[in-house]
Amino acid sequence: NAEYMGHPIHVSKCMLIDPSTGKPTKIRFGFLTDGQKVRISKTTNTIIPKPVFPGSSPKVRNKNKIDGPKDTPPEKVIEVTYKGEDFAKIKREFEEFIREKERRERLLVFQE
Repeated sequence: NAEYMGHPIHVSKCMLIDPSTGKPTKIRFGFLTDGQKVRISKTTNTIIPKPVFPGSSPKVRNKNKIDGPKDTPPEKVIEVTYKGEDFAKIKREFEEFIREKERRERLLVFQE
């Protein structure tokens, strides 16, 4: 006996169906021996598989995609535009700056 609700149901109020009993159950997360994260029913300790939607993978979604005028062409994607920094030059400039600063400080005379 379901009532119509005029607003969406929050995900925390939804329960998954236990595949062994067919009834709603709370879940916990666990890991298989191969490291895969799975959902486990708290009542029966049954693994609840995630549904597989054939159109949900990016490969399937983008199967018939045609590049538009704002898409970056592949040759531009692999083009190297950043060559890096010349750290030796930066270090020389910094050392020169410090030498000049120390030279100016030696010229200062403070009266005591």
